[in-house]
Amino acid sequence: MARFNVEVPHGLGAARGKAALEGLIGQMMSRFGQSVGPVEQSWQGNQLSFRLEVKGFQVSGQATVGESRVAVTGDCPWLARGALESGLREELGRALKG
Repeated sequence: MARFNVEVPHGLGAARGKAALEGLIGQMMSRFGQSVGPVEQSWQGNQLSFRLEVKGFQVSGQATVGESRVAVTGDCPWLARGALESGLREELGRALKG
């Protein structure tokens, strides 16, 4: 397993940033749900803990929504790390434009 880390700045504030992230999760599940196995997610305040299976591989981590940035960290198969980080950065950037 490899550690991934993505931080994306935004100007939405924490509440709107969290809403944008929740919306992005829904969109991603609609687009890629057939490729994703069981998804576990739970929010505690502005921190999301998640675990899911993608094409037989486990991905887990946390997303923290702050006033001016969203940080996502976790573990994934090392071969998927680069694609996961760049994809997350791109999708979060779009979702957090406001």
